[in-house]
Amino acid sequence: MATFAAVFLRPITKGHSYKERRNTYYPIQDPVTGWWYPCNPDSVWRFASEKVESLKKKLRSETIEALIKDKRIIFPAKTSVTYKNKKEILEAIRSSTGPVDGNGRQLLREDLPDLDFWIGKPIALGRPSKKSFWNEKTTKIKP
Repeated sequence: MATFAAVFLRPITKGHSYKERRNTYYPIQDPVTGWWYPCNPDSVWRFASEKVESLKKKLRSETIEALIKDKRIIFPAKTSVTYKNKKEILEAIRSSTGPVDGNGRQLLREDLPDLDFWIGKPIALGRPSKKSFWNEKTTKIKP
């Protein structure tokens, strides 16, 4: 007889801004679609990235890359948007038609340091989550 573990989707963000936690403010990419997910500047990713040099020696939990490789990150987007140039990005920001989080807050803003990164990249319209299982221990991640 097979046993099934209950699966829950958990947010992969935490309540710190990109100015408070610059090391966990980075884009992530769905390896299946190639679409990019911007980090919310007001609620950065919960997991460190192997690509952030200053974190490599301090990692105390799984990295976002390990979770993606393990298929533990769920990428829900069904559509994406691509901006051909910075002018299009700025128009989307100013007209509030750019990518948003689950609460309708814009993910791209004029004051962000990485706007040029998004030129020509497909930006997913949705927010990723972490797949967790009922039988997993929950650990608190220290800020």
